[in-house]
Amino acid sequence: MASPPLTARVRIVVYAALLALVAEESWSAIVHLSHSDFIVFWEAARRLSAHVDPYNAVAASAAAWHQLGVAHPPYSLPYAYLPELAWLLAPLGRLPSATANGIWLGVSLVSIGAGLGVLIAVARRDAKQADGATLLVCAATITVASVSGIAEGQVDGLLLLLAALAIALLPKQRLVAGVVLGVAAAFKPQILWFVPLALLMVREWRTVVGMLIGGLGSLALSLAIVSPAQLGEGASVP
Repeated sequence: MASPPLTARVRIVVYAALLALVAEESWSAIVHLSHSDFIVFWEAARRLSAHVDPYNAVAASAAAWHQLGVAHPPYSLPYAYLPELAWLLAPLGRLPSATANGIWLGVSLVSIGAGLGVLIAVARRDAKQADGATLLVCAATITVASVSGIAEGQVDGLLLLLAALAIALLPKQRLVAGVVLGVAAAFKPQILWFVPLALLMVREWRTVVGMLIGGLGSLALSLAIVSPAQLGEGASVP
């Protein structure tokens, strides 16, 4: 008879620990802006809005470090993402960096929360132990997001939301799910490079086609925002 209350208490402790982790990472994102990649996004947004090449690594890096008050930059801060991200963040580029960083943190947390909600809904659809499935999804998602995204101001929160939406669309809307995955992969291929290989292994042909459509569509939109030379400059960033 003592097992159910104990299980409930354990769940409460785990959820509290996860919330504390998110709070700690969020605080780090606010007070340690010099360690955040958001300053790179923000500077690229400023430069793109001013019709200046966001992929000029030397100039963009120097400007980003100047905003941080660093006279002698210890390393380069190049922008190595699609121009769509800088274009979307253009309104934040008009704000002071600290204010923009706070708004970006809010966007990231909302995206992680929304993605988490979608994944929980998917997990509970067929789970025999819905509470256990919810706890597992929360633990896995929040710990990964905290390690790779929140404190460093990364774009991973938005990618998590896109990936979660794609999972929710499967298996009924394979093509659309693939398009969503393709857009996510185009923004940060280094964390989604295995997805098309896995889809090919299980013969998800329509989803793979959708990924191609999403990726190529993102590339076409990029060329509508910046010149091919500028996009090539960004692709050459290590």
